[in-house]
Amino acid sequence: ASIFTYSSTPGGARRPIFDTLLYTGKPSLTSAGLSPLLIIYENTLWPAGADHSQPDKTTVQQVALTMPTDRPVCVDIESWSLSASSMAESIAKYIQVADWIHQANPGVKMGFYGTLPIRNYWDALYAPGHAGYDAWVQRNAMLEQVGAHVDYIFPSVYAFYDDQLGWQKYAAANIQQARRYGKPVYAFLMTTYHDSNAALKGQSIPGDYWRRQINTTQTRADGTVIWGGWTMPWD
Repeated sequence: ASIFTYSSTPGGARRPIFDTLLYTGKPSLTSAGLSPLLIIYENTLWPAGADHSQPDKTTVQQVALTMPTDRPVCVDIESWSLSASSMAESIAKYIQVADWIHQANPGVKMGFYGTLPIRNYWDALYAPGHAGYDAWVQRNAMLEQVGAHVDYIFPSVYAFYDDQLGWQKYAAANIQQARRYGKPVYAFLMTTYHDSNAALKGQSIPGDYWRRQINTTQTRADGTVIWGGWTMPWD
């Protein structure tokens, strides 16, 4: 439990750490200092079997009425592309969903998972002036339109590789981009390596690497969201 008492500020108080873990049989972690945060997954925002290409106002607002107003809400919609050709259309849809939620339940404070900024590993390792880095920054600037309609920013800085220093640089750059939207930044970490890496998927992040991730997000963001454990037993 020592990682959860990590102090990231001069006065000794740490920034929030949110528990969204999915392990089977997981106990409450509030005694370790973690706080609840609700994730609204995409499948709940449309009727069963519906096409997800366009938001469904009736369902979104029905779900919004069930959202708590006493803790952050993270809305996870991953079907809408933020590639150059789809950017404008997807921006409009994200704004529409945020506005529908706030209209239906004005007390809700929400943001979108992994949307602001666009998660990027390789281009984030470069410095300003590099073509890939600058193009990434420009795309993130376009998303300021969405940032104006949400209350929190939830960047995803999951680990793809076992390169700790590479991860730290990528995470710092993504969190720095998240700051451009002017809202509290709560960075998502996952307890295992990302599934896109076939060699490492499903393996737990080693302890020293995990501490680096906790410390980095606690220092650079306004808080940390811990996710993971899907279909896995609590250990």
